[in-house]
Order: sequence, then structure tokens, then C-alpha cells
Amino acid sequence: MKIAIATFLAISLTSSQLSAQPDDQSAAAKVDALFNFKNTTPGCAVGVVQNGKTLLSKGYGMADLAKGTPITPQSMFYVASVSKQFTALTVLLLAEKGRLRLSDSVRKFIPELPSYADAITIYQLLTHTSGIRDYLSLGYLAGLSPDYVYTDDTSLRMIARQEALSFVPSSEYLYSNSGYFLLSLVVKKVTGKPLDEVARAEIFDPLGMKSTRFSSDHTALIPNKANGYEPGRSGWRVSNSTLDVVGDGGLYASLDDMMLWMRNLDSPAIGAKAIALMKTPGKLNSGASTDYGMGLALLEYRGLNIVEHGGDLAGYQAEDLWFPQERFSVVVLCNSEYAIAHQFARQIADIYLAARLKAAPQPITTSGSAQNSLRNNEILAKVGMYRDTDGDYEEFSERDGSLFSITQGTPLDPLSDYQFAYRGLGRWEATFDRLSPSHYFERSSEGSPPVRYDRADAINLIEDDEKSYVGNYDSPELGTTYHVTLGSAGLSVAIGDQRARALRSTGVDRMLANGGLEIMFVRDKSGKITGFALNTVGGRIVPFPVFLHAGSIKNVQFQRETGD
Repeated sequence: MKIAIATFLAISLTSSQLSAQPDDQSAAAKVDALFNFKNTTPGCAVGVVQNGKTLLSKGYGMADLAKGTPITPQSMFYVASVSKQFTALTVLLLAEKGRLRLSDSVRKFIPELPSYADAITIYQLLTHTSGIRDYLSLGYLAGLSPDYVYTDDTSLRMIARQEALSFVPSSEYLYSNSGYFLLSLVVKKVTGKPLDEVARAEIFDPLGMKSTRFSSDHTALIPNKANGYEPGRSGWRVSNSTLDVVGDGGLYASLDDMMLWMRNLDSPAIGAKAIALMKTPGKLNSGASTDYGMGLALLEYRGLNIVEHGGDLAGYQAEDLWFPQERFSVVVLCNSEYAIAHQFARQIADIYLAARLKAAPQPITTSGSAQNSLRNNEILAKVGMYRDTDGDYEEFSERDGSLFSITQGTPLDPLSDYQFAYRGLGRWEATFDRLSPSHYFERSSEGSPPVRYDRADAINLIEDDEKSYVGNYDSPELGTTYHVTLGSAGLSVAIGDQRARALRSTGVDRMLANGGLEIMFVRDKSGKITGFALNTVGGRIVPFPVFLHAGSIKNVQFQRETGD
């Protein structure tokens, strides 16, 4: 998946085009230019509402390529993680009625979970501070196919098999689909009804969202469904969700219905008290706040507060973006993995809120061969792999004379010799150490503290060193074996019978595998390797595979088989 795809990002609006607040007609024309789709490609449904008034509601591209059905505001999209805000509101409305308390232990409702879940509360599930490992990432680590059909039973068993949490509850924030999946089971336990039925009575019907539904059957017929698509060898291929679980995802909605929802966020007809809680940042034991409430992310964009959530699964991308002070909302629902909904939403806000937004940082320009040569040397000094303390990686290369983020799939525009802006990612910036630019950098986004990434230096291993890592490693928590082998191209690791992935050294006894797996080998007192801890790399805007968009998993333990 890449940020810049010509078919989908056909036009890039400059600051001069956005310098004045446009009228509705000129703004709509600029949005039309952004969504320059054809009738031979999937596309997006786009809506804009301000002060309760619809400014734009339109479909671009095709909902069904085989049938030639265009996208309309009534087309039904799988909205993936955007579902979480509806799950959160359902739970909070049940709490208001006294059916549960946010301080309740999750094991009160789901006793199948291990005893460590006694300390996990409903509040921690809602705010992603529980430490429960993400079941989708667990499935990926176990070698399950992207087409694997997850059910309530298989997903719960996968979570219950884990012997540890990623961290002590409320000591950290880590996005986990497991929390919201478990909330769907809590709703069912409390009411005796599935989440869809409860959400329909509490939210969908009162708001007039007549088409919206939680679907726990991926084979169910969805009227007016926009198929998800991804590129194949000979053109587009259908790529729909195979998840038969809800809560963390599972919601199908039309643009028309999502516009009703955004109006309710802005001026609640139902759930005013609950929505206020949803947009309150979570609290950690340290007293620190997170940038996430309950089903809603709380950030800033170009000087304005925003409340948002995105969704990304299979061939679907979704984003709802709300500027509370401006009473302005954008909804973008897309049926292609190449259509980056969150980026589109911000570009639309750039058009309508031009007069209110801070100016975007402007890249510096250079001229002359001597200056360009100096610039190239400065860029080359920054090329390489970097790692933060949580095991998240960022890799830079040089591409066409510019610094390029391989991890995020986008170029970086220079704001100075040491500060760069990620192209197309809003206010994301990378600031390198002035004295030693290849030593570390800090990645920041508006409204959030910077995160430091240190250079991850590879260790040059001789053949005998490489052989010491070779062996089979078992994980009871995942129910699978990882095979580390040595070939002509170096070390690699395979999950079960899957194709091997190359291993790259990023430090002493630390390696990174293709697909975002960090392996940290463990040695006994004699220096013999006895196993490893496995982390997934999280925090990516453009993830691969898509399931890792859900978040990271820390310290899954593997033991080396005896005799290796």
C-alpha cells in the first residue's frame, strides 16, 4: 500500500489555492478535483457537514465493478475500526442505565479469560489501556491466512490462551482490537442480545440510521454494498472482510447514515453525557493522558482540535473527522486499499477551513549544483534504520534526491537542514539531531509529544554467529513454531509452513523480519540461545500487513526446541 497513487491522488492542492475560504460551489469543485475517479475503478463516498447543514454528499467511482454500479451516498461500506465509536456509545448507554459499571472487571462477564484479567476494567477496554494483546495480530503471528474467518469462539480462545499482558493495566496505552471485541461479548452477556440488536435500539433507530448494521456473518447479503477491492495481477480483485466478529469492527454504514451520526456527535440528540466521556482522553496510572478517548482519537490539525477515527481492512478505508469548535465534519468511505481516507479527509478540511487553519510548513528550496550536492550529502547521512524504545521502527532511504520514509511510504519535505515534514501526513515531522544527524531523530505530530528514534545499527555476523541462531522455536501462546534457518542470503524465519522472511540485524541479538516482526533472542548464562521474545511493529500509517494497523504486541515468548 502506498500513499501516493496517481489514480487516486490525481491532484495536490497548493497553499495558494486554499488561501481563502471558498463558497460551497467552489469548494465542491475542488473536492471533485481531488476525487478524480473513473467509472472503471473503485472510489469513495464523501460528505461534509457544518452547523448541521450538509455542504457536500457525493459518490465517486464504482461500488461494483462487475455490475457497473456507481458509488452513491446510499452505498454501504465496511467501516472497520470506525465501528468502535458505536460500540463505545452502546456500552456507555448501558452503564447509564445501571446495567454495568465502567469499574467492573471484564471477568465478571467473561470468566473464560485468564485470572490476570481480574484487574482489567470495562474502562480500560474502552480506552485501550488494558494490556490485552490484539487478537488480529496474534492470528498473524500464528501464521493464519489473511482470509481466515475469525469467530467469537476462535477469537476468545486465542485471547484466553495468552499467558501474559503486554503491560500492567493502565500503565500504558496500546491500541488493541481485542478490547472492543470483548466489549461486544460484554454487551451480549448483559442484555442477552447481540451488539447489533442493542445498538439498533439505542443508536441506529433513534438517529434514523436505517441501513447501518453490525454484521457477524461475512457471507451475509448487504443491500447496496460497495465491494472492497485491491489490485491483482490482471486488474482489480474483490477484497472483503472475512471477520465474523463485531465490536472492534463489523459495521456496515452508508454515507447518508454516517452524516446523521456526525450531526449527533456535534449536537447530540442521544447520548450527550456518553459522548462527552468518549471525547475525554484516557488516564494512565501515572496521571498522564492519552490521545484517545473511547472510540475516538483526540488530536490537533494545523492549529485546530480534531476528534477522529479511521478504519482500514481488506479493500476498505474509512475516516470520520470532526472539528468541534468549528462544528465541521468530514466523512470519507472508500472501497479501495489505495484510497487513503484519512488523507482525503484532511485535504477536504484544507479546502473548507482554509481561513481557520494554520499555514502548512513550507519546504525549503535550493538552487545551484554546490547547494544541491550539499543537500544530497545531508540526506544520505540520515538514511538508515531507527528504533524507538517500544520497538517501533522507521527506515529512511534516498529517493530522487529526497529523504523517503520506507515505513510510511511517503517522501519527506525539508523544512530546514535538520527538520522534515512527511508529505501527505498532516503535521507529522521528523527532527534530526543537529550535531549528529545520523544518531537519532524525533518524530512528532501536532498536539502529541515527540517520540525519539535512535539509530538501529546492524551487527555484522560471521557465519558461526549466524549458525548459533538456527533452530526451531515454539510458542504455546500462539500454538505455532517459528523456524530460523541460514541460507546463501543469510538468516530467515518462517512461521509454520509459510514462506521464509529475511532477518536483518538491528542490534545485538535483535533482528527485524519482513512484515514488521522484531525478534530479540535470549541467552542463558553460558551464552547459548534459549529462545526469543517477539514484538510486532506498530504505529504505521500505511501498514503491511493491514492487520498490524491495529497495534503492537509485546514480548510473546518462544522457547527453543531442545536438540537444536
